[in-house]
Amino acid sequence: MIIDEAFFGFSRTGNFEGKRYPAFLDWKTDIVNESYFSIFGEIFSDSRKIKIGNTEIGIRESESIMMIEDADSIIQRPRNFIKILMEIHKMNRYHKLIYTPLIGDPYLFPVLSLLGISFQDNFISYMDGAEKIEYRYMGRMKSNRNSIDANLVFLKNLSEDVQTSIKNYTLFDIAEKINLSSKSVELLRILVNEYQKEFEEVFPRRTQSIRAVSNISLSRPDILRFQKYISEYYVKPDARTISLFIPCSARKPYSESKSHKRLIEALSDLRGFLHEIIITSPLGLVPRELEETYPAAFYDVPVTGRWSSEEKEMLFNVTSNYLTRNKYKKSFALLTDDYLFSAEYLPEGVEILNWDKSNEDSLIKLRNKIGEYVTEYKPPRVNDSIREKIFSICEYQFGGWILPYISKGKIIKNYNQFMIAVDGKPALIYQQDKGKMAINKNFTKPFIENSKFLVEIDDFKPTANIYAVGVISATSDIRVEDEVVLHNSGTPKGVGTAKMPFQAMKELDKGIAVKVRN
Repeated sequence: MIIDEAFFGFSRTGNFEGKRYPAFLDWKTDIVNESYFSIFGEIFSDSRKIKIGNTEIGIRESESIMMIEDADSIIQRPRNFIKILMEIHKMNRYHKLIYTPLIGDPYLFPVLSLLGISFQDNFISYMDGAEKIEYRYMGRMKSNRNSIDANLVFLKNLSEDVQTSIKNYTLFDIAEKINLSSKSVELLRILVNEYQKEFEEVFPRRTQSIRAVSNISLSRPDILRFQKYISEYYVKPDARTISLFIPCSARKPYSESKSHKRLIEALSDLRGFLHEIIITSPLGLVPRELEETYPAAFYDVPVTGRWSSEEKEMLFNVTSNYLTRNKYKKSFALLTDDYLFSAEYLPEGVEILNWDKSNEDSLIKLRNKIGEYVTEYKPPRVNDSIREKIFSICEYQFGGWILPYISKGKIIKNYNQFMIAVDGKPALIYQQDKGKMAINKNFTKPFIENSKFLVEIDDFKPTANIYAVGVISATSDIRVEDEVVLHNSGTPKGVGTAKMPFQAMKELDKGIAVKVRN
């Protein structure tokens, strides 16, 4: 019996017949290949051939496992290998665990797990160990002893680390960091660049944090979601007619960094006239009112003072698309030396000031210039930045459809949390530690009316968890960690957090689909 515990991307972790997955099967004890082929006692069917693209592959199946024959030769063409895997996922629809024999390279294990392979085998590690090749976290090492046992321990520890990373939503970071296999990097690049749509549908809405250690991070689904929103959908607040472009900071949210605190203090009362926009990699642009959301407040990137050509191209694309839809009457930019290159991407006529953080002169100069403009042209001023922030986060998280439902809502501070009250009842509660809004059970009707973030369940009262067996349907906008509304034929049943991709909710009979919030 497959008991899934967590999903991340195409990967899944859980327990099958006492064996944790993803993991390495022991080719001596777990697999029987004599008069019949079996794994953990489950007998497999005879091989059947299917054609994917121009490649004919062999498939063997048991009740719970699907094996891709000749996987060791198919993976020699990584692009074709991933194409085949994507088609296998469409066929399988989460019903069986996938096993790829004879490609049990430990340095491919994280990315192959990310691609949705639950079982590999340890045959290669036996062969390497017998040849006195020992696995280490720094790579393969030549040893002076038989290394079979040491390699088996390595595989066990690696499997446990990957299983934990799926639960913690950090598997992508691990796959990105392990560069000991060039094929691993190649597979990851093909996945993020050529299968963005498929990968985005199964990638969590948020993770604990983002460690953007390479340019591959520019193509993470959560990064691309934010870039796409800023590029194609975001609309600046109407009253903000003056833009101020500034560099990001290592500390998040930016406003809690030393440099931004000094800037905020210097501008003080003038900030109500400005729309502050932070320039950053890997996100491109972050309007100040969205700085506390995910991923803006949850990423870390190496600070070298140099932008790669890929980062510059990303910033150019995001900025040009943003400025096509968002116009300002006046623009300023306070840029440190390593950000001066971005001046050519900014609005025509922008006033550029160099930010020397070693003294206050540049901040005083900026304040004087903005003050002169405000005095002469008397632009409108925003007095309620909290409301602006909360509404902006709602729009980013749920979409513009939600704004009419909260437009007359009142912002209330309750126990250090801000919430939107509609018709005197709590509707949405801001969770700053997660950078998102939580749906209150009083505010389910708008989601049901618009068929947004809905999980339909059987007619029962939900308690702590909703299991997949109780799910009737789920809307395709749901990603893992999304806020969702539970209903039965349009009757509200509760609210909670998605723990499975929407496809898995509909297909599986076991595992937690939604964690209910009472």
